[in-house]
Amino acid sequence: MDLGIQGRGALVMESTEEMGDLTAFLYSDRAGYVTGQAIAADGGVLKGI
Repeated sequence: MDLGIQGRGALVMESTEEMGDLTAFLYSDRAGYVTGQAIAADGGVLKGI
């Protein structure tokens, strides 16, 4: 997938499995201290802007 952004690191769009893993973690007891956060699951695009 070409996002039109050159030279800004590896930009990899997440798969549905990766998004599922993130969702499962956030709903688990292990994420008890993760509150009030905005988590960018964008494959590094936000960092490159």
